[in-house]
Parts: sequence; structure tokens; C-alpha cells
Amino acid sequence: MSEKLRLMAIVEMGFKRPPHDRDLSFDEIAQITQVAGDQVELLLMRGLSLKLIRGDIDEVARVFHMTWVKPRILNMDQISNLTNNMREWCNDVVSMERMIQAKGSEMLAAV
Repeated sequence: MSEKLRLMAIVEMGFKRPPHDRDLSFDEIAQITQVAGDQVELLLMRGLSLKLIRGDIDEVARVFHMTWVKPRILNMDQISNLTNNMREWCNDVVSMERMIQAKGSEMLAAV
């Protein structure tokens, strides 16, 4: 049961962070899941094998680069968080569009 709780804590960490900021340090994971630092990698491998999360483990930097989290039923706070993430993403897309419109001719002329 404790392993399930720890894995769900990692999944929750993925949901709480914006998609562009899902690099989780082993120390952060150890603190949230309450496991020893040397057990973090095993916990991550278990989550990967159960297909709860996807990503890459960087053993040298002691960082997990999370790329995907298994969808699940969301509560209102999580829906609100997703809504805010979508707004932020939309704003980023609009900003990029404006930059391309403003600098597009310069970029094409340079090619």
C-alpha cells in the first residue's frame, strides 16, 4: 500500500507542474515520497514499468525528466490547474505568433 501511495505522489507531482517544467530532482522526489535517496530510482522504474509515468532517468544529474503522466479522474483543484496551464500555453502560442509576424520577414530575408 505504501508503494501505491508513493507512486501516486509522483503522478501528482507531474499533474501539478506545467508541461515545460517536469524535471524532478531525486531529492525532491525523495522528500515528497518519504523514501531514502537511493530508493528513488527504483521507485521511478516501478512507475515506468506500470506505465503510470513516462520519461528519462538521468542518474548522473539525479533528475527524472517526466514526459507523460497517466490520465486519471481529476478533482476541481486539478481541473483548475489544467485550465491555468492551458491558458498559459495559449498565451505562449499567441506571443510566438506575434513574434513571427513581427520578425518573419527579417527571418525569411536572412535565409
